[in-house]
Amino acid sequence: MCVESIVCNISVVFLGHSVGIMIVTVAAVQLLCNCDDCLIQELIEEQMALKRIADIAIDLYAVTSVLARASRSKSIGLQHCDNEVNTSQYVLEECLET
Repeated sequence: MCVESIVCNISVVFLGHSVGIMIVTVAAVQLLCNCDDCLIQELIEEQMALKRIADIAIDLYAVTSVLARASRSKSIGLQHCDNEVNTSQYVLEECLET
């Protein structure tokens, strides 16, 4: 079985908030069992690298958004701007932990 036909038969699932990141399912791994083990390992490593990149992009977007909102609230003097600053600190700490 050629690689092109295997790729066409791969079904995908979406992981939590990493929408758009494809992970090889059991059916795809079974199709790849006829191929070299190196190909399977390489495919899995590439998928995990893409997931890490997507998670970084999601965290970066979240931090940018929450900091922009807190900065705006503080600069125009909204009544509860301190709550937004505290929220932005929490989000930043959570993103740095992962």
